[in-house]
Amino acid sequence: MAEKSRALADGGVEGIDESRGFDFDAFLSIAELGCLVSSVVIAAGCVVNWVFLRQQNVGLVVAGNRVLVWLLTGAVAVGAVIRRQQWRRISGLEVKSGAESGNMVERIETLEENLKSATRVLRMLSRQLEKLGIRFRVTKKAMKEPIDETAALCLKNSEATRALALQADILEKELGEIQKFLLAMQVRKHICRPP
Repeated sequence: MAEKSRALADGGVEGIDESRGFDFDAFLSIAELGCLVSSVVIAAGCVVNWVFLRQQNVGLVVAGNRVLVWLLTGAVAVGAVIRRQQWRRISGLEVKSGAESGNMVERIETLEENLKSATRVLRMLSRQLEKLGIRFRVTKKAMKEPIDETAALCLKNSEATRALALQADILEKELGEIQKFLLAMQVRKHICRPP
């Protein structure tokens, strides 16, 4: 009961009664639809009566016009109440859903502040990245000469290693021939000796 009086004191027509299951927003929507549909039916009836049946009964037309005006006025009024409640929910004047209530304007301002802060951080990171790029280029230029020298030294070492491998192969062949020659001399010596 206190919530209903507080909602009415705020100027709102917040009539959602959860215990009975009555949804005031749905009632307003149905009332608006009813006013609009009935006014369209009455207007169509007047047009059919006037054009097709050629009855020009002034009393019927005046009564139809009055009812039509009242129904359209009611539809506009109900629509205005619905739009007002929707605006209050959107702007955060009367947010009843959940444990927290918030103001849409405050949320937008907070979002703008967060966006400005993120922009500042992004600019700072961009400057740091640019400095790192410059440092990388300078380091690359400084390291290019030692890297080239190391590559040339590695090339010379590999050529020297190949030459040594070739010499090792030649020496192995020569050593093998010398061993064969020495073995052949020993065999001759044993054969030439008298028993």
